Amino acid sequence: MSSGGVAVIDVDNDGSLDVHRVNGSTVAGHQAPTLSRAPRFFATITYLAGGTVEQRFIEEADQYLGEYLRKIEHCTSLLTEAQVWWKPNEACNSVGNLLLHLRGNLSQWVLGGIGGEPIARHRSAEFAASETAAKSEMLAGLADAVARARHTFRDMRSADLARDISVQGYDTDGLRVVFHVVEHMAYHTGQIVAVTKQLLGPAANIEFYPQHRGE
Repeated sequence: MSSGGVAVIDVDNDGSLDVHRVNGSTVAGHQAPTLSRAPRFFATITYLAGGTVEQRFIEEADQYLGEYLRKIEHCTSLLTEAQVWWKPNEACNSVGNLLLHLRGNLSQWVLGGIGGEPIARHRSAEFAASETAAKSEMLAGLADAVARARHTFRDMRSADLARDISVQGYDTDGLRVVFHVVEHMAYHTGQIVAVTKQLLGPAANIEFYPQHRGE
C-alpha cells in the first residue's frame, strides 16, 4: 500500500480498524494497527499517511499555549493593578483570579500529571484571592508554568499520549491531558480579553487579527 491518500475506515466489534479504500482502490482485508483508547485514531492516520500525527498534535498544542500567553500578557499590560482584581460581581472571577488559576491548572495537569513533578495546589485559593499579588508577579508565575508545560509537551512521544494518568481525581491519559489544558487556557484567555474590553472599551484597541479587518 502506498503512503498517503484517503481511506474509509470501519471500527470492528473487536475494536480493530479495517481499512477498505485508499486513493479509490479497495484494500481487501488490510488491517490497521489496533491500540486502545483515544491514541488509536492517531495511530491509524499515521499508519495511512506515513507521517506522525501525534507529533503534529503536540506541536499545535505547544503553539497554542504560546499564543494564549501572548494575548493574556498584552491585555494584562493595559490594566492597572486595581483593574486586574476587578470583577463585576461575586459570581465572576477577576483577571488576577484567572492568572492564578491558569498557573495552577497547567502545573497540576502538565507538570504533575505528565511530568511527574510533585505539585501542591490549592484550587479554591486561586478563586478566593483578592489583591494578594502584583500583576507582574502573577504574569511571571504564569509565564513560567507555560514555558515549562511547553517544554514538557516537546519531550512527549506517542507512548506518552497513550499512557494512563491520574490527576485531580480523574483517570485519564496523556492525550486528554494535553487536550484539556489547551481548551482550558483558551476558555480563560477569552474571559481575560472580554474583561479588558469591558473595562477599557474601544480605547483598548485590542485586535489580534488585523489581517482579517474588513472581511
